Amino acid sequence: MFTTRYENSARLWFPCIDSYSEVCTWKLEFTVDESLTAISCGDLVEVVQAADGSRNKTYHYYLSVPTAAPNIGLAVGPFEIYVDPNMHEVTHFCLPGLVNMLRWTSRFLYEVTQDEKYKK
Repeated sequence: MFTTRYENSARLWFPCIDSYSEVCTWKLEFTVDESLTAISCGDLVEVVQAADGSRNKTYHYYLSVPTAAPNIGLAVGPFEIYVDPNMHEVTHFCLPGLVNMLRWTSRFLYEVTQDEKYKK
């Protein structure tokens, strides 16, 4: 599952005004099956396993930059997770079986940035 970018779509999943002029910070929570990963905007604060014995877990994100609802995206799937070896704060996601391709295509990403802390 993922969001698509078309006009007035935020009202389909946010209980808010679907307007680019209405910005605020967000606390986002997505409950999914334990075999899935929820990826969204903002910082991942924590992932909590359901206490009721169900096969669910809840992802908690915090979006600290004031953002309009139509600019928030979400993807949920059985993603493989790959932490960039050169930029540990960057995490990549791909569908199962594609992690080798992901490693190859993202291996020089750190060279794109102008920030000296990423240079070797």
